[in-house]
Order: sequence, then structure tokens, then C-alpha cells
Amino acid sequence: MPELDINYLQLDALRELSSMSAGGAATSIAKMLGKPVTIAVPSVSLEAVADTPDVLGGRELPTTAIYFVVHGDIPGAIFLVLSAPEAARVASALTGETFAEIESLSEMGTSALKEFGNIVVGTYLRTLADVLNVRTTYSVPGFCYDMLGAILDGYLSRMALETDLALVVANEVTMEELIYKAHMVLLMEPKAAVVMLAAAKEWGHV
Repeated sequence: MPELDINYLQLDALRELSSMSAGGAATSIAKMLGKPVTIAVPSVSLEAVADTPDVLGGRELPTTAIYFVVHGDIPGAIFLVLSAPEAARVASALTGETFAEIESLSEMGTSALKEFGNIVVGTYLRTLADVLNVRTTYSVPGFCYDMLGAILDGYLSRMALETDLALVVANEVTMEELIYKAHMVLLMEPKAAVVMLAAAKEWGHV
């Protein structure tokens, strides 16, 4: 299995790369939605694949996720994660319908959340690819509501066949005037970390 040995300065460089991409994506999304948007980068860490659900809040945490598989030079997966009440609030804001809880979500509400995820994640990944000058594509969005472990296990099991480690980048998405918070989680394979570190080295950041 491929191994990675990343030090603190390199993790900081990866965080800066993600922060730059998040800032560009927030600007584009704000223009699309017509409201202020911020995307903060609270953490970048290298984690054991098996431990990733625990790092993100616990395997049994009820979670709503819009998710994508990422291909190309920075392979991995990306999940836009919202709590169940927050997902219902966002769906209500996007559709004009009222959803008291995630279980009452209509087909229109689900489609609206997937499109919202497509905008947020797609813009973020395009910005990241531009910053790194790399090629990347991503799948159509999937949607699920389950325990966090159940959501992540399928992808993590496939990932574990190739590597023991995942690069976990957590971004906090906030939309004002009403505040909606989501977490965008990137699970990247070692190859992606190598590509990102090479870009950081060109800037003299590592």
C-alpha cells in the first residue's frame, strides 16, 4: 500500500491550498445565489481510513449527505454533510415548501438539495483544479440520510484496498442572511496529496 509521511508544514500548505479554493468557490456561489457565502477551512488532517468516521463526529451520527466520487489527478470523494434539521431548512429555502423534518422531504426537496450540492461542490472542485492546474472530474451527486458510518463505509472500504491513509479536508459552508451551515469533507487518496504538495512546493510553501 502507498505510504505518506506529511509533516506539519506540509499539512499547513495543503490547508492554504484548500483555503484559496474555498475563497474562490464562495465568491462564485455567492454570485449564483445572490446572498453572502463563506467557506472556511477548519481542518486538514491525515487520518487512518478506518478511523475517519470517528474523526468526523462518530459512526452513529445521523447525517444527511450529498456525495460525489472525484476522478483525475486528485482522486477521492467529497461529501457535503448537513444535520437532518439543517438539510430540511435548506430544502425549504430552496423550494419554498415547508419541511418540518428530513423524513417529510419531497422529491422536489431532494432534487433541490442535490442541485445545491452540485453547485457548492462543483464550484469548489473547479476552483481547486484551477489553483493546482490539474485535471479533475466528478460523478453525478448522490443523496442519502443515514448514520455517518453507513454513509462513508462503502467508499472507505474501497479506499482501504489501496491505502491505509486518507487526507481529510473539512470546510464549513455558511450562507447568510439566514445562516445555513454544512461541512464539506474531502477524502483524498495519497496520490491527491502528492499532487497538492507538488503545487505547494512550486510556490515555495513547503
